Amino acid sequence: MKADSASHEPLGSEQPEQSKMMPTNAIRRCAQPVLIALACAAGLVGYAVVPAAAFAESKWEAQSVPSTSELTELEAVSCISTSECFATGRASTALTAERWSGGKWTQQTVSSAGRAEDVSCVSATFCLVPSGGANFVHWNGTAWSEKGYNAAEIPVGAKEFQLKRVSCVSATFCMAVGGYKNASGHERTIAEKWSGASWSIVATPSEEGEKALNYLLDVVCTSTTSCTAVGSEGSKPVALRWNGTEWTVLSAPATTLGRISCSGPSACIGLGSVGYQTTEAWDGTKWTSTPVTQPEGSVQTTIHGISCVSASSCEVVGEYSPGIINADVTLAEHWNGATWVVQSTPNPFGEGMSQLTSVSCVPGTSVCEAVGYKREHVGAAKTFALRYE
Repeated sequence: MKADSASHEPLGSEQPEQSKMMPTNAIRRCAQPVLIALACAAGLVGYAVVPAAAFAESKWEAQSVPSTSELTELEAVSCISTSECFATGRASTALTAERWSGGKWTQQTVSSAGRAEDVSCVSATFCLVPSGGANFVHWNGTAWSEKGYNAAEIPVGAKEFQLKRVSCVSATFCMAVGGYKNASGHERTIAEKWSGASWSIVATPSEEGEKALNYLLDVVCTSTTSCTAVGSEGSKPVALRWNGTEWTVLSAPATTLGRISCSGPSACIGLGSVGYQTTEAWDGTKWTSTPVTQPEGSVQTTIHGISCVSASSCEVVGEYSPGIINADVTLAEHWNGATWVVQSTPNPFGEGMSQLTSVSCVPGTSVCEAVGYKREHVGAAKTFALRYE
């Protein structure tokens, strides 16, 4: 989401259409049932149910995104509505942010160093971004600032402390997850809750042992009493559920999940962290594995982001290689409840090392925003955004 005269018009040629586009809607990385009853149960009361035909008529189009650095990479996006989204990433060694408002992308000033791999927005006046270690950057409606939000609690003796992902449901409730090494050098999972005034640690399970790999890779909350976190515990996949009081262990997925999107306690889809080619769907009882669809001619497919609005409507984005070195092209696929369907996506700067890193869909609409970048040469990148409408 960057460029000089941020435009909503296509910038370049599209890949050959491989299937009809059938999108989804979602908050950040969430999934929501199409049935009204399930939508209400998942906390989407007030959102309209969008007919499937509306999705079939939509398509991905490129948007320009302003950038002042050749080293800019957008890595996360969060949409509050069809007219309000925020994207974050890095520009050289500094954190960068872009805002979609008024029909265009605008680059914002962020004074913090670091790399913003995640962003969670609940309104036009509240977004939170993990910026490295125990630090966070906050959007207050007029400016980005670390003041008041960058003091996450650090366990005594902790080393390599890192909160990587965050999910907010309001300005007074966020959950952040990650990991650290204790005084003995053993890895431990970490989760912290934002109360609106301060961060506090909430206990999470970690397997004991010097070689145990304990780390939480992602979290998504659909309410103050329902969060799902995924990662590894003792070198095994782990999924945890927050019930408003404590974290409990769910049955484990078949593979470690690096991303997760939930619409409610019984509707989640995660991305396998090894190769990001497999998805795991949680129905409240068990996980079911489904590989993403390989585009025609692909020799390598990688998925980076997921956003869903129902158990039968999700969107994933990433890239695939047609077998030519340094020729990766953008990829988007839609989950229809049974399979992943490849969609046609543009490559704003032409084919070659282009990738989509994150996607956010808006509940009750057929609109999604995806962000990404294209590598030009070593160390340089051009950012762009795609809109599904």
